Parts: sequence; C-alpha cells; structure tokens
Amino acid sequence: MVQVLRTASALLAAASLVSAQWGSTPSQEPESQWDSSPTQQPQSQWGSSPTQQPQTPQPSNQQPQQPPRGGNSAYAPQQPTQCSAETRRTRREFREYTPESRDQFIQALVCLRRQPSRLATNVGSPSAYDDFVYVHWQAQNQAHNTAVFPPWHSVFLHVFEIALAGCGWNEPLPYWDWSFDSQSPEDSEIWSPRWFGGNGNGRCITTGFLANQQARFPQPHCINRNWRIEASASAPDGDAMIGAQYSQVEMLYLTDVRSFDELRHALEDHPHNNVHAAVGGDLADPRTSTNDPVFFLHHNNIERWWRNWQKEKPDLAHDYSGNRIPGRRNNDATPNDIMTFYGLFPDTPVWQAFDTEGGLNGAWCFNYSLSITPAGSAAPGGSQMARRSIASFKASQATQQQPQYSQPQQPEYSQPQQQPEYSPYGDPKNPNTPSPYDRTDKYNIRAHPRIPDQMLKNMNYDQEDVTRIRKEEDHLYDFIDYLNAIEGFISDCALINKESGYKPCDQETYEKQQLLRKTIVKGAKAILGAFKEVVRYGIQTFLQQIGERYYQGQGQAQTGYRQEYQQPGYEAPQQPAYQQPQPSYEQPSYQQPSHQQPSYQQPSYQQPTYQQPTYQQPTYQAPSNQYSAPQYAPEYEAPEYTTPTPEYAPEYSAPTPTPGYTAPNPVRPSYH
Repeated sequence: MVQVLRTASALLAAASLVSAQWGSTPSQEPESQWDSSPTQQPQSQWGSSPTQQPQTPQPSNQQPQQPPRGGNSAYAPQQPTQCSAETRRTRREFREYTPESRDQFIQALVCLRRQPSRLATNVGSPSAYDDFVYVHWQAQNQAHNTAVFPPWHSVFLHVFEIALAGCGWNEPLPYWDWSFDSQSPEDSEIWSPRWFGGNGNGRCITTGFLANQQARFPQPHCINRNWRIEASASAPDGDAMIGAQYSQVEMLYLTDVRSFDELRHALEDHPHNNVHAAVGGDLADPRTSTNDPVFFLHHNNIERWWRNWQKEKPDLAHDYSGNRIPGRRNNDATPNDIMTFYGLFPDTPVWQAFDTEGGLNGAWCFNYSLSITPAGSAAPGGSQMARRSIASFKASQATQQQPQYSQPQQPEYSQPQQQPEYSPYGDPKNPNTPSPYDRTDKYNIRAHPRIPDQMLKNMNYDQEDVTRIRKEEDHLYDFIDYLNAIEGFISDCALINKESGYKPCDQETYEKQQLLRKTIVKGAKAILGAFKEVVRYGIQTFLQQIGERYYQGQGQAQTGYRQEYQQPGYEAPQQPAYQQPQPSYEQPSYQQPSHQQPSYQQPSYQQPTYQQPTYQQPTYQAPSNQYSAPQYAPEYEAPEYTTPTPEYAPEYSAPTPTPGYTAPNPVRPSYH
C-alpha cells in the first residue's frame, strides 16, 4: 500500500493536467429553459399570484420541543416507533431491488401524478406529485446554499416516502448511486425506457413513463432532459452524453472534513450541483428540478453521504453551523431553526433531522445499504489488479482463473501498431486524465465538466461563491490526476470493471474498499493539501519545488523527480549513517565533523616527536596538530638512527648527540 502511494507521488509529475485543455472555462452547456429567452420566463407570470411567489423564510427564535402533530399539513408526522434491528428500514440502491420491485416503484410514481393535490386550492397544483414540485420551488431560498440544505431535503424525502406508501410502495425510498456510473452516466440502467426513460428527442423526454408528460410549475411545459451531444468514433453525428460524475474515492476525499458546514459545502457545491447540471433540462433549475423524479433518487444519495459522514464521525453527528440566508457569510444557523414546508408537512426544527434512529420525534428508523459493486472486480476496489491489456483482462475473466501478475517480456500495450483495436486511452500504463466525455479510456478516472454559470446562478451563488467553487474544481482536477498516476490502481467505477456487471456490496468487500480509499485520500492530502485550503498553482510547479528541496546540493537535475522514482518498488533514499573517517596522511588538513564524532581529549606531549628524516628534509620538525592523533604501538621504543651517507653530500657528518640525551617517552592520549 505504501509502495503504491510512493509511486503515486512520483508519477504525479507525469500526469497531464487536462484542465488547461477542457476545463479553463465553464462548460458551455445550454442554459435553463427558463432563462434561454425572455418569452419563456415572463416574470409577470410568477408574480401574478402571491401564493406562487418564492418566499424567503425568516429566521425563527422559537425552540419547540417537538414538531406540530397533524394540523393543516397535507401529510401528518408518523407515530414514534421503537427502533430495532427488526423494525429498521434500509434504503437501497435502485438496482438492488428486483426488476419487479422497480416496476412497482415506477407505478407508484405514476399513481402520485394521478392523485389529487393535498395543498390549498389557490396553489393550483394539479396532482399530489406536483405538490412536491411546488413546495421545493417555494423553498428555493430557504433550502439551497444555506446550512439547512441537508436536513430540509432529508425531511422532504421522508414526506415523499409517506406519499409513495399511499400509492402501494411500502419499501424505503431507493437512491441512485451515480458514483458507480460516474465514468459513463448515460449508460446507467435507470435511463432504460422501462424505468425513467432517457434524454428524448430534443428537450422533451420521449421514452418511459415520462414521455411527453406535462409539468405545471413554474409554468406549463413538457418535462425534459438536456444531455450534451458529443461526437464519437461510433457516432460521428454525436451521442447524447452525461459528463463524468464523482467516483467513490473522490466522494470520500470531498467528505473528509471536520465540520458540518464544510461537509454541506462539499456535497452541495460539487456532486449535487454537477449531477443536476449534467442531466440538464428540468433538473438543472431548483424551480423545476422536482418535476424529474430522478431528483428524489439523486437527493437520497446525497443524504446517504451525509449519514455516512455522521457514522464515520459520531462526535460530529449533531454538529450544525453555517449561514441561514444565501450569499451571507455569517455563521448564524442553529439547530433550533425552523424548517418550513409550506403546508406539505408541519414546520420542523432542524435538530429533529439529526438522527436516522429516533429522529423526527421518534418516527425515523432507517439506514442505508452498502450500495453496489462490480461483480468481477479484484478486491479491494480493483486495486490488486495490475493494469494490463483489455485482452488479458477478458481472458482472465473468461477462465475465472487467478490473474497472472508476472511482467511479460513484451507487454501487449507496448506495440499499439500491432493491436489497432486499442486506442491510446486503452493503454493501462497511460496516466493521462481523460475528458468528461471520453469513453475510450477503460482504466482512468475522468475529470468533471465545470458547473455552468447559469446553474450556479439558479442556486443563489454570488460571485464570491463562484470564484471559490472554481478554485475547488481546479483542486479536484489535481486530485483526479493524482489518482490516475497511482500505478496499479483501478477504481471500482472504471469502465474495465463495469464490464463484469454489478452485485450488492457485502460488508467484507466494503471494508477492504474503504481501507484502500482512505489510504489514498490520506496520501493525497499529504501532497495536495486539505480540501478548500489549497491555492492552486499547478502540480508541475509543486513537484518541482519538492524536487529542488529534496535534491538540494546533491548535483541532481532541478526539474523534477529522478528516473528511479518512476520504477515500482523504489524506496526513498535514507540519510546514510555517519562513519568515523580514518585519518589519512595524504590529507593536507582534517576537518573535525560536527555530528556523531566521538569526543576525545587533545593529546599533550612532553617532548616533541621526531619524524623519519628524508633526503629533502635533513632536519627534524615537530608535527602539526591539524590531523587526528596517530595510533601508537602498545609499547614505544625509540628508533635507532644511523648516519646517512648520501653520495651527493660527502661532507655531511652525523650530528653529535647531546650529552645526557634520552629517547622521548610520549604520553598516550586518553580517548573518551
């Protein structure tokens, strides 16, 4: 695991930052139909009736101990229940239900569209389903870009679940785990004509039970979706595509925060808004988004991530903070604030939505499933699968044998000219991040389309919010580059893994996947910095600065990582242990080291010692103390000197010893 992260940090220098190619400007997706032309959104139509005017809720200082029971609301709170393992209801991913159960859910949605409205007659709602569209429209300024975004929608989903029960759906509300479909969302099973229908012809849905269905609010129109038309090799005239969404590991990276306010921003600003904008049409505007029933499955998934965060951080489960009014920076939200539901449900204090077991005055007793996972991916999360060719992967899946991880002498992907069926993106060694609309890369995680400015405007973001979101998008692109640079890692949602189908995720697989994802997130944050705290100046510059600091003074190139950092299994060099240098008489001077040098006392001499006389130096000189003390024999004996008789100096005579001269007896130095 550590080896993978080390390799990731090294290969990140090679990962291309695609944001400069496709992410430098906001996505040019069509604007909301209500803003495309003045004739399609006359403000007079909205303001003609006070009941249709979106209202801004006023903060309340009331502190009721429980929500009102019944009253004039369309749906009364459920009675308290004793929550236990037997009574707990599990909200599951839509595909975890049997096809027959999914049919029943669709029939319940059709039933709601035929039931009469429960709101006041002056609202003008034509059906029980349209009641939810109207209330969500009225709550635009209360429940979006404010702290109450998660708890308000949580209660809203609960009321919708009650309404579905009146139409024969007695199961918990399903959710759509778009992280599983994130690399090609348009291929998700939910868009089947049997379920929710697809993009349709032009802007109106033409397949499924929503085909040519009319919506009432905010003005009559046909329910529509607006995917992006993107040309491809198989469809030169263009395919209807949904830009890539957030994978599981990206969601974990986003939600790894330590306050409710950070979590709310992370969920609402990015995956919530991105899915709304990418599907487009009614879903791209909070005034109309509830017209598309995919809204409820999408928001149920957003709530799932809030509940998972509470479960992971139980000490923060009741944390609540942020702004009450959109566009304000003051932290004035409190758990006692009242959530308004405009006659659909009794007004409720925020704190009643904190607990899924015992919340809402004891009526709640639910949790979430572990979602779905690829049926044939290598555990955990495909991480143990070496990045190999598509052919070898399919062969191993066909034979159901243990994949062989030995490196072939000639990898298939090293000769793309001999395998024309592989595109450059099909190379499992390719670390480049593909665009949101690429569908040829089967291994890497795609970047996301930028949220259109119009979508952010619809969500009540001001310019300061937009600037912050753009910086965060840039930082998320860097994280995706980091993921794609990790050698050997293949996400669960990679297209190569989805070829095997899906199955409900069991506890053991989930724990292995989470362990891997958390390890990756921890390593990424150590390199990229904590989310919302990084001022982006480019990964290449970041790595270059690290290289300059690490190799300073070692004579290495100062333009990045060395070649050995690109080899798997390379261990970072350790600081060599200091070794005591041996004295050498060839060194003109010895510099005493300042660390790890054993201390000793400078030896003192009673008499100067003599060096062996040389022909160039007939006289003796006292040695200098610039080198370390010489090693002495156990017992020292004075050498016997003979008078040299060089041929070139016949007149030289040996010096006469001084009377009484004795051999010097040097004192040995004592080392400590």
